[in-house]
Amino acid sequence: MQVQESKSEEVLAASPAGEGGVSVDPIRILRKHLLLLIFSCFIGVGVGGISFVALSIFLPKYRSEALFEIRSGLQDATEIGAAKELDDDDIQRRANTEISRLMDRDVLKAAVRTRAVQRSNWFTSRYVDEDGPRIEAAVDELEEDLGRSAVPKTALFRISFATASREDSQAIVAAISEAYLESTLSLEENRAKSIDRLFNTEFADTRRQISDITDELEDFITANGVSSLEDPRYSPDLIAAQQLTERIYTNRQTFQSLQTQVGQSQQKLDGTLSYDEDDLRTAETDPSVLFHLQNVEESKRDLSFLRLQYLDSSSPIIQRAAQRLQSAEAALEYRREEVVLRNLRADIRLSMRVMEQTQAVMQSLQDEYSEKVQSLQSQAADLSRIDNIKNRRDYLERKRDGEDQLVRDLKLFRSRDDARLVSLSRTATLPREMAFPKPELVIPAGFLLVTGLVVGVVFLREFTDQRIKGVQDLSLVPGLRTLGVVPHLEEDPEGCPNFESAVLEFGQSVVAESLRQTWTQLSRSCAPTERRVVVFFPCSPDTGCTGTVLNVAATAAAAGRSVLVIDGDFRRPGLAEQLGLADGGNGLGDVLAGTGNLSSVAIRTEAGFDLVGAGTESSRVVDRLGSPKMDEILGQAREQWDLILFDAPPALAAGDALTIASKADGAVVVVHAGQDERGLLVRLANAVRHAGAEVFGVVLNQARTESGGYFKKNFRIMRDYSEVA
Repeated sequence: MQVQESKSEEVLAASPAGEGGVSVDPIRILRKHLLLLIFSCFIGVGVGGISFVALSIFLPKYRSEALFEIRSGLQDATEIGAAKELDDDDIQRRANTEISRLMDRDVLKAAVRTRAVQRSNWFTSRYVDEDGPRIEAAVDELEEDLGRSAVPKTALFRISFATASREDSQAIVAAISEAYLESTLSLEENRAKSIDRLFNTEFADTRRQISDITDELEDFITANGVSSLEDPRYSPDLIAAQQLTERIYTNRQTFQSLQTQVGQSQQKLDGTLSYDEDDLRTAETDPSVLFHLQNVEESKRDLSFLRLQYLDSSSPIIQRAAQRLQSAEAALEYRREEVVLRNLRADIRLSMRVMEQTQAVMQSLQDEYSEKVQSLQSQAADLSRIDNIKNRRDYLERKRDGEDQLVRDLKLFRSRDDARLVSLSRTATLPREMAFPKPELVIPAGFLLVTGLVVGVVFLREFTDQRIKGVQDLSLVPGLRTLGVVPHLEEDPEGCPNFESAVLEFGQSVVAESLRQTWTQLSRSCAPTERRVVVFFPCSPDTGCTGTVLNVAATAAAAGRSVLVIDGDFRRPGLAEQLGLADGGNGLGDVLAGTGNLSSVAIRTEAGFDLVGAGTESSRVVDRLGSPKMDEILGQAREQWDLILFDAPPALAAGDALTIASKADGAVVVVHAGQDERGLLVRLANAVRHAGAEVFGVVLNQARTESGGYFKKNFRIMRDYSEVA
């Protein structure tokens, strides 16, 4: 958990609030070069003013403009107003179309060939040489420089052209406008002529067809003897056909009735159908049947008379009379049936003869009816053919009338000015003021150009400058924590004259307070795991690394820590000299050589910490720094002192510094503000890590507030707080 908290603190320290990880603070840079920027603003305004005057004299431009209106046109020659309102898309599309037509090279050539353009200074000074006028070159310039655009929210589009002369620009725009309108008029006339030729051909064909159909109708009526005015409803053939139909129907009904009668008679003969009353009455009219009827009647009267005389019904006389009656009735029944059968056979023979006659009549009527129908069909076909011919003639006559009306409408349509789709809304104007240069554009342009150039150079220098000048530059190096920022002695409001003794002799100075804050940050890195051996590396010589070590040691000693400071620079030792002690006495080199121990060579300083120098010159052997003896010495030092600080040489200049780092618990890199570069710091930090040591952080020495810096206010707060205390 302690290791995680330590890493979290390092990450937070590596990206201070407000820096955002950017390489350059634009506000600080602008404040730093404020006077230069103000001066460049005045220079820019002056350059813009001079440029405006020079351009007005040598390169003036006057722009003339003409406006064209897009109309919706007419759908009918008799309309009072336009056909419809055009929407924005229609206007834009048609404006682009007309602008493309206007920019046609043939139109521009026609404009350039006009007398007004060829007499203009624009044409004579540029496009007339010893070989004659160069029309194509002039058209090329017009294609490139002629302004054309649709006017937003209107039905207008404009063309404009700028030259050094007011009159020339007006003459050129007017010539282009006239050439465009003439081209448009010529296009419409050619289109109208094409339409006229098409219509004339079509109209002539219509009249020829009418004449041919009239001749065809007359020839048909003459050849077939048909009157086109004859009403088919009163045709004699139709009346005769209707009468024949009725007769055929009557005979068919009679034939069917006879067939029914024959069938019934045959059924009666076969016994499948009983006789009806008509059959019996008809039979009783026969004389033989009448004779038997009379016998039956006489027998009945005799029987009735005898029954009145003889009351006894069983009398033989009465019984004989009853037998005579039965015999008479049987004879009557037998004879009547014979007569009925005879009559039925006679009826069948008669009906068959009538049916044959009726069928013959029906066939005759049917044949006659077929002849009448054929005659009627022929008449109907003739009349239908006549009607078809007349209908075709009527259609062509209506078509001819419509074509005649169309010709009249076209003539009226072309005679109306509002039928044109494009018209000149405003002729080319004579410019009253210059289109170029304009002071509201040239002067700001000069201002922006000069100021932008200066700002660009300033920022380019800042971006290309790899020197570390503040915490924000350190934030660009990932994984490094800023332990402290120590101002330059000249930046200290208290005027601290000696950096090495700032904490001891000038404790109220901003430099001393910054070093105390550095120790506070460093102590947090040492405390969690009781890491006691810390080596200080300078990025380059003369970074103030030795003074930083001495001040941190003094601060730690004042905090109650037992501190040992060891000079690990065997090549250029300087700790003893900084404290005013004699250099060349016994020190670390002698202890490594086996002469004494650290306690015997340590010197107690006025600041309260112990100091061990590099040792005698003969004992300062660099190779011994990586020996097991060095591990033994540091083990003893950890038991005796709370904090052991090494003042090491630059790691990239002396390899023995990395050897010391491999024996230490951690390392602190000291950077000279405005001198050391980020790349150097990255290489040094990587080298220390590869040696197996942890980089606790970075101390930035000799930091200057500069104009626009952020440290100045912090330094003043430190001073004011110290004065109050």
